[in-house]
Amino acid sequence: MVDYGIETGLEISVHRQTVGSKEAITVEDFALGTLLSTASIANMVSEISVDLLDPTLPEDHFTVGNKFSVTHIAPVITGASVTLNIKVVDVENNIIRLVFVGHDDKGRFCEGTHERIVILRNKLFDIAYERARE
Repeated sequence: MVDYGIETGLEISVHRQTVGSKEAITVEDFALGTLLSTASIANMVSEISVDLLDPTLPEDHFTVGNKFSVTHIAPVITGASVTLNIKVVDVENNIIRLVFVGHDDKGRFCEGTHERIVILRNKLFDIAYERARE
């Protein structure tokens, strides 16, 4: 088994300013365009998780998202500064389980779990191409 160098307790805290419409909720005929979307939270958590995990891996490996669960506790106006704390809580073979919590200046606005899988770069594409040929 490959030792990926990822251990329980590995964590990161990232402070970001949300940047507007690309992170906003889009609902036809409803004025939610100024609120941070749940999808944007998922995207931020995924990006930050890659920043945390992938630098520890051999060059021919990377992580891909496998599962994501979020509880969106409170609305956040786009343009607000947020902090996301992400921590590795379990490592089982090539499966990495993380928990995350998001805060803005008013308090906690989200929390959840994220699971990523360590995989060889070429293997992921081989699997995708094989599926496409079926």
